[in-house]
Amino acid sequence: MGKLSFFIIFCVYSNFLLSQEHKDILINDKENNTGFELLSGSIANKKYFFTGENHIYQKSNYLIQYKLTEYLHKNAGLNRILLEFGAGTGWLIDQYITTGESEYFEELKKYFSAENLALYEDLFELNKKNPGYPIHCHGIDLERFPQISIAALYFMLPEEAPKNDSLSISVETLRAIYSVADDYTNSDFYSANPGIIGEVEIYQTFELWLSDYPRLKEDYREYLGEDFDSFDKTIEGLIAGKKWYKLKDQRTLQETIFREQFMFTALKNLDTQFPDSKFYGQFGRCHIRTDNSSAQCYSYAMKSLIYKINESDKSDQLMIIPIFYVRNLFLKDKKFIENIIDDFWGTDEAVYLVKVPKDVKISNEFKDKTDFILINNLKLTKDQFAKDPYRTENQKKKIPSLRFSSEVEMGISFFNFTDLNSSLSAKGLPGFKSQIPTIGGIFSVFSPYGFYYGMEFAIGLSQRVNNDSTTLKLNSYNIIVNIGTSLLNTSWFSFNPSIGIGGGNFSLKEQKIISDPNSANLFSENYTNYTIYKNPSLLLDFKGELKFNIKIFSISFRGGYLLDVTNKRWKNPELLTNSPKTAMMGWHVRAGLGINLKVY
Repeated sequence: MGKLSFFIIFCVYSNFLLSQEHKDILINDKENNTGFELLSGSIANKKYFFTGENHIYQKSNYLIQYKLTEYLHKNAGLNRILLEFGAGTGWLIDQYITTGESEYFEELKKYFSAENLALYEDLFELNKKNPGYPIHCHGIDLERFPQISIAALYFMLPEEAPKNDSLSISVETLRAIYSVADDYTNSDFYSANPGIIGEVEIYQTFELWLSDYPRLKEDYREYLGEDFDSFDKTIEGLIAGKKWYKLKDQRTLQETIFREQFMFTALKNLDTQFPDSKFYGQFGRCHIRTDNSSAQCYSYAMKSLIYKINESDKSDQLMIIPIFYVRNLFLKDKKFIENIIDDFWGTDEAVYLVKVPKDVKISNEFKDKTDFILINNLKLTKDQFAKDPYRTENQKKKIPSLRFSSEVEMGISFFNFTDLNSSLSAKGLPGFKSQIPTIGGIFSVFSPYGFYYGMEFAIGLSQRVNNDSTTLKLNSYNIIVNIGTSLLNTSWFSFNPSIGIGGGNFSLKEQKIISDPNSANLFSENYTNYTIYKNPSLLLDFKGELKFNIKIFSISFRGGYLLDVTNKRWKNPELLTNSPKTAMMGWHVRAGLGINLKVY
């Protein structure tokens, strides 16, 4: 979960050869873990194991995480998995993998991908085989997905009602919040949205419930018994998640700094609570680096979770195994691997564990903490389950990944018809208005990482001018594809600047009343009753959009400038070099009304 990042650029000082020690970890054979035996001489004194992933490779990431967990559990005494989720989410997952109770799994199905669910099933089966030394899961992140932690809080509640009236109201409110949580997004819980129209204002409800918790904390302690500590940590994660969301919404530097410190503190607390345990986490790469700045993750100096471990007294107990995705065209990984492996042998669709020789220094990012790397040589198109085995088509996950918007719009385009109208005036015809009303539509996609994509079309309303012998009809349209970013982005408002490229066309239909067969048409020597002139354009678009969301509905206001990069002369059908220049170039403003859809 978290940002989609471009992966790793490293400084490399020497190469290692085809004969370099490596193992195929047999990614599609869960029962065979011989590939990880390459680690056998390096793990005895390690306490913290981390692999760095790109989140979109879900199937191979899950299989790497499971196979490495199984190997470390058997050979290094690993018994605790760290998750890039909140404490409540970790609790819910831990309840399932340690008890196997279906109610927990059914709840997880609402939110997680098939690959995540497969991991949790496999961990449960692994625990069944090793009841004396089970694996536990812990979420050490702040809670970015409040619905899951709300579900965890709900499951922690005893069935009997509390005797305290004030606590009774709080508990009943929590049960009510859980009953409607699936109808809302993450931002609905963490950010006030005055544009939401509905029976319940969930933000205010949740805010009031959270703010009342400190007053009732001791009552909850008595009511919950042994589950209180988990309940309290879950609340702590929700409060921190709410603060983080505000920092993120305001685009502050503190956003990431606060989150990394929260995870490090949570890990220290776990280490204090379970001093004899060993921990393994598979986190996004930007959390798994040992320098304090990286342009591939952030453009400012900051200390990641791993940096904080690396500068602590636990540094010698840390092992990092980064993952390189060499088939991804958008990453730098393939070039890096080819630089350090002569005649790269990873031609099959496999994942390799490679031992890095001492004379190869992977500078800055991982320093001396990386004795091994994983090379993922799978195509992204094959790195996923072909079919979700856990849900029907009508059952969807509740964490949105993409948002689609479809709108109809009206507006005005402003063009310069000075040359065209001068030519018409010389022929005794009135000119066209430079302001053309338009109707059209736009289809937009908003990614969870802040990217914006849009396809827009606009059709200009026809204009007619005439004199006694000639009638002219002017039509226009354009189609633009835009890409940009979503700024000032909240659940109900966003500003989306973008640039685009597309095409357009002016069409001019001339109809003459011919009384003299020697009469000429407007721009050509064509002696028909009517003539159609075309003026196609290659367009660049520079645009900004203000978008307001009210539940599934959206209202947008767009403004921009079209730049026509063609020669601007008319055609019929050949280029008419003496025709007046007419550019589809100028300002445009539009307003739209549409519907938002989310894909989970």
